[in-house]
Amino acid sequence: MELVEKGWRVPLTNKVMVDEERFFSIVEQMRVSVPREIQQAQELQRARDQFIARAQEEAKQILLQANEDAASQLDQYGLRERAERQAQRIIDQAWQEAEHVRAGADEYAASQLKELGRSAADLLSTVRNGLALLDQRRAEYSADNGQGPDDYAEADPDAGAEGYAEDEAYPTEDDAYVDPDEYADEGG
Repeated sequence: MELVEKGWRVPLTNKVMVDEERFFSIVEQMRVSVPREIQQAQELQRARDQFIARAQEEAKQILLQANEDAASQLDQYGLRERAERQAQRIIDQAWQEAEHVRAGADEYAASQLKELGRSAADLLSTVRNGLALLDQRRAEYSADNGQGPDDYAEADPDAGAEGYAEDEAYPTEDDAYVDPDEYADEGG
């Protein structure tokens, strides 16, 4: 928004010209930040998996300890039934804790991935807007200079987007579709 607000208004139109270097700088920053967010999501997934594995290992250790305690009590006091109930309570508690940890980790991972999806959708929108602006600038330049679309690059190689080719396809909804309504229901 700041880029558009600081742009120059084209008289008698609702169009704004923006600083090309600033625009490409913002696009480059976005391109760098998205891989960082993907890496963070992968690290989060690894941490979640390690945490779940640790909780399961603790549950196994609790179960082994309960079995040893039960066997000892059986040998000493013949309290088999009491030992089995205690062991089952310990197992149930361990599974509940593991499930709670798993649910919390899943919820956090989902929220991070949704945020990443929003960022990707914003980036895609920015790229589309930038490409549309470049097409518009290109068409206006061609119209002002009386050149056809094929003459554009040859007449002024410094005008327009750097590295832009006519046959390059714009990203489509199929390339990176994110349903914005899906995030609107999440409350933020």
